[in-house]
Amino acid sequence: MMLGFLLARAGVDVVVLEKHADFLRDFRGDTIHPSTLELFHELGLLDEFLQLPLARTKRIGVHIGGDYIRMVDLTRLKVQAPFMAMAPQWEFLNFLERKGRVFSRFPPDDGDRGERADHREGARDGCARVNKRW
Repeated sequence: MMLGFLLARAGVDVVVLEKHADFLRDFRGDTIHPSTLELFHELGLLDEFLQLPLARTKRIGVHIGGDYIRMVDLTRLKVQAPFMAMAPQWEFLNFLERKGRVFSRFPPDDGDRGERADHREGARDGCARVNKRW
């Protein structure tokens, strides 16, 4: 979805194929890392993204015996959002899809699948799309 968004933003015709009609599956991760949040800042999307329901993790550590050992401190990063956002991955993907729809070159097709690679002059140049659910 991110690649589709970036290509459409750059003026490339894009079709994002998604096997399912929505993104509501738990096998996708729930962390959005500071580097991704920084990219959102550079794209002008960060403020709106941070309005979504999410948790912020700034530090990660463990308790061993009576001691606390800090393993990660994201607040030291020199980025706009020095934390890891914790949100269901579908929130992240739905957000990207909504933002991508402003580009006429970005029509996500939920429930479509790619069936085979298309070749032209000996090189892959896309894939055949099937308009049906798996």
